[in-house]
Amino acid sequence: MKVAIVGSTTFPLSPEVGGEVIDLMREYPEGTVFLTRGSAGFDTFVVTVCEMLGLPLRLYPSEGGSKNWDRDVKIVKDAAEVIVFLDPATLDDQNTGTAHILAKALDQRKKTRAFSEAH
Repeated sequence: MKVAIVGSTTFPLSPEVGGEVIDLMREYPEGTVFLTRGSAGFDTFVVTVCEMLGLPLRLYPSEGGSKNWDRDVKIVKDAAEVIVFLDPATLDDQNTGTAHILAKALDQRKKTRAFSEAH
């Protein structure tokens, strides 16, 4: 199974929330491949977790500009499930990469989970 897991570059990732993200990733069966963009912040955290825990990972790096939108469509297409972590400060901004991935996942009727953080 392939699971896309991405988050806003400005997502407030505290040690407690980071622990919950790790627990969430550990819920998946052995052999699950995690897909992420590798962007700064949350996605880099996912890369580090996968490396430390020996979890399979596939990166979809940024090519910049409008190619990022194409990359977002590809990562969703390749995933069986999509998990996004949205920065509470940008929840109403539909022009972020993470919001775009969420919209594409819903458009493609993928199993989707979205999280944010509040105090």
